[in-house]
Amino acid sequence: MSLCIVDFHTHLCDAKFWFKGKGALSSYSKQYFNDFSVEFAVSLPLLSAFDRWMKPRKINPLKSDRTVPFILAGGSPPSNKPLGVKVHPPLQNASADDPIFEPFYELAEKARCPVVIHFGYCSAGNLKFADPIVLDFIADSFPSVTFIMAHMGTGRGGYWENAKMVALKNDNVYLETSWAPPKVITEAVAMFGDERILFGSDYPFKSLSEELGKITSLNLPNESLIRILGENAKKLLRRVRNVQGALR
Repeated sequence: MSLCIVDFHTHLCDAKFWFKGKGALSSYSKQYFNDFSVEFAVSLPLLSAFDRWMKPRKINPLKSDRTVPFILAGGSPPSNKPLGVKVHPPLQNASADDPIFEPFYELAEKARCPVVIHFGYCSAGNLKFADPIVLDFIADSFPSVTFIMAHMGTGRGGYWENAKMVALKNDNVYLETSWAPPKVITEAVAMFGDERILFGSDYPFKSLSEELGKITSLNLPNESLIRILGENAKKLLRRVRNVQGALR
């Protein structure tokens, strides 16, 4: 079965960059999109904490039909409607419910775009702000906004009990799969079904083939694979105006 893939967690940067402890890693290339039938990818912004190791690449969303760039919450919200918003509490050293992020949640509400929030382990950040339980209050305060827990709110397995309680209570909370252990993904499908789960790789920090293999090895029904690997993302992003290319 041929599957078309939407990767909901990637980072756009120069052709090669140096990441601490890993040496030179490659960023986007034709192989990334073509070898694995990647239809398009969500590009999440990088923070200044990574400036020593990599240089983000700027991209014009109106000129790209293979990437969907999100903006980073913080500072003054832009005047134009974003395609999506990214919040990284551990690296931004602020709780996800900090007032500095509220204008961006309001902006997402107006733009009808999703918000990706990093929860779970982060080697370079403040773990005080890594617990996904805070999303319960935010999701309840903005019921029309779709919030996506990056790494399923857990990353490497921690915080999963809180993450699943939040997702169980709030229908506007989705889960993105990168770094999440297979047993967490399996449990999530059993608890919530497959319609709120989005495939992500965290490329280039994680291997696309490894993260994809993790999903396809779970012995899920074909219908579930189709939804998780692409259809859920397409349905979510069709709500956002000006998203083009693969969403047509």
